[in-house]
Amino acid sequence: MVPLTALVKTTYVTGPDLMPHFNGLPAAKIIGSQAPGFSSGQAIAAMEEVGQKILPAGYQFAWSGLSYDEKRAGGTSTVAFMFGLIFVFLVLAAQYESWTLPGAVMTAVPFGVLGALVFNWMRGLDNDVYFQIGLLVLIDSVRRTRCCACRRRSNCGRKASRSSTRRCWPANDGCVRSS
Repeated sequence: MVPLTALVKTTYVTGPDLMPHFNGLPAAKIIGSQAPGFSSGQAIAAMEEVGQKILPAGYQFAWSGLSYDEKRAGGTSTVAFMFGLIFVFLVLAAQYESWTLPGAVMTAVPFGVLGALVFNWMRGLDNDVYFQIGLLVLIDSVRRTRCCACRRRSNCGRKASRSSTRRCWPANDGCVRSS
């Protein structure tokens, strides 16, 4: 057995207790929050602007946690909204076995979305993820309301005669009917 003191000499020195690293580089962690009345996106933009002005050459900043996810996922709500519209259109096309009838039903969607946007703006509410999910749900609500209105105006609720070639709308369109 060889004693450890024969191989190394230990001395106590002062230094940092913890040397944080991020992306393999020495890092300083800054934690902050947005001021009341500002969104997290505005706070991130302000931090980036300050970082570009103040940090010397060779220094950089990067995001982690929720801020990183927000920067990475920014703008995906528009894609989700468009896919929601396409999905509802295709479901209606399959339900009514027609490519033109869903177009008539989908004409009510912009009015519902515009009303929600105006009301949200008038109330001063944030355009957050809950509002965006609500817009997707609103598409289906407008579709159901529009289908019910079209169904009530048509005579499809009555039995069609055998000689009639008129197509009735499906009964599973989400309408609540009273007996």
